[in-house]
This record gives sequence, C-alpha cells and structure tokens, in this order.
Amino acid sequence: MSYARYSNRDAIIQGAILQLATTIFTCILITVASLGFVNDTQNIIIKPITKMVSMIITFVDDPLKKPEPPNPLQNDIKDSSTKYMKTTALEKTIYRIGTLLQMSFGQLGADIVRENIDLLTTSQSDSSLEIMKAGQRIDAIFMVCRINHYETILECLKEEAIIYINKVVKIVHECGYQWNGSVNKNEGDLYLLTWKLPNVKEGEHERNENLQEVKTELADKSLIAAVKMIAELKRAGELKSYFKNPNLEKNIEEGHDTLITFAIHQGWTIEGAIGSEYKIDACYLSPQITITYRIEQL
Repeated sequence: MSYARYSNRDAIIQGAILQLATTIFTCILITVASLGFVNDTQNIIIKPITKMVSMIITFVDDPLKKPEPPNPLQNDIKDSSTKYMKTTALEKTIYRIGTLLQMSFGQLGADIVRENIDLLTTSQSDSSLEIMKAGQRIDAIFMVCRINHYETILECLKEEAIIYINKVVKIVHECGYQWNGSVNKNEGDLYLLTWKLPNVKEGEHERNENLQEVKTELADKSLIAAVKMIAELKRAGELKSYFKNPNLEKNIEEGHDTLITFAIHQGWTIEGAIGSEYKIDACYLSPQITITYRIEQL
C-alpha cells in the first residue's frame, strides 16, 4: 500500500491574498463611490437648499437686508448645451424675486411686511395679509424731487425716455440712500424721499437734547443729499447727450435744462398700508406732504 502527500499551502496563501485584495479593492471602491455620492448630494441638493432657507430667513428677519447672492455661473454651465440644475435655478429665482420685492417695498413697505410676519408667527391667524389695522404717526423730513420738462421728454424721446428717467432716478435714489434717506414713492415725475425722525417725549431733557442733535443731523443730511443730487446730475455727461436730441432742442430753451427741482419740509405723517386684498400700497398720509408738494411748485 502506498500513498502520497501534496502541500497546497502556497495555493491557500495565494487564494487568501487574492481574497484580501478583492476585499480591500471593494472597500476602496465603495468608499470612493460613497464620497462621490455625498459630495454630489452636498453640492447639488444640501448646499442650495440650505442657502435658500438662509435667504428666506434673511427676508423674514429684515425684508430690506441683502441676502448672499447665488454662486456665479462658472460651475453651472459646462457648455452651451448644459442646462441648469433645478436647485440652482430655484435658488436664483428666490434671490431675484426677493431683491425685486425689496426694490418694490421701500422702507415703509418693508416695515409693513415685517409687522405682518411677526403677527403670523405670534398668533393663530391665517396666512392672509392684515390690512385693517391702525397706522402709526411719525415725524419725518420729506423731500420731493421733480423731473423737469417731463411731458416734453416723453414726447421727444419716446421709448428712450424710460432710460433717461431711470438714469436720473438712479442718481436721486443713490444720493438719498447715501445720506440715510429712504426712497418711498414714485409718481411719474415726482419722487418722495423721507428721513424718519426720532420721537421726542416730555420730561426726558437729557435724552431729548441728544434726539434734537440727531434731528439736526438728519436735516443737514437731507439738504446735503439735495445738493449732491444737483451736483451729480450736472456731472453726468450721458444725461447731457439726451438734450442734443433735435426735438428737445426745439422745445427746451437754452439755459432752462435744469434736470430736477426739489423741496424739503419737516412734519408729521401717518404711515400704513392702503388698499385691499387685491392690491395694497405703503403710504404716508399727511397734509404736511401736500405742503411739500406745494413748496416744490413755487
């Protein structure tokens, strides 16, 4: 009887090494795939949604505060045939709608929106806008600016009149905003800016003295803003080019091409929302504003 022994030790070691290599390769592959999936999820879904929520919270806390703008288009478009990711498009849409509403609201409109948001978060009322509420009396400095030769400009410049008016209004708004004014109302050729004054109460002499200084400072700023408006409009060469239009030259005499006139007045007003569930306007209601308009017409 005979028998033989075979050693398969090398084969077993080699098989174990292959199994170990397969396991390590599988772990690495799963790890890389997971990291790639997490990275794509983070960039495509989580970050845009987090940013959208942050924008909405910013608008709720302060309707006039500028949120952080969306990322530039450098990573959104690989070539002309590549489309936006839906989350990126939604993020940009929220940002643009928010900034458009900020421009439409103005300071007074933002206060009304903030009050209604606070009312919704602290009460059990429905989600409709609360309009039937009393206004608030405040003291303010009013500035009324009028674009001169408004009707003539519309007739002569036609469609280009919109561009001309927007360039003038841009300078008016920037100068007012630079000197702590708030842009509140546009009515054709008339534009209302306000400087809200602090309330002075009787019996608080030391505090009232400080508030009087603040009032004086705001009054100075409103006058400086008016001077800056005139200076910037005189300096704007692109606006002077419009008056080279043959039709304007015929209808506006030389030396009468002053771009704006303005009036400044201080008084009280009632601020609030006027309208219905179909349309509302943030308004200042006061005979003092009417006086400001009449001063401008002198």
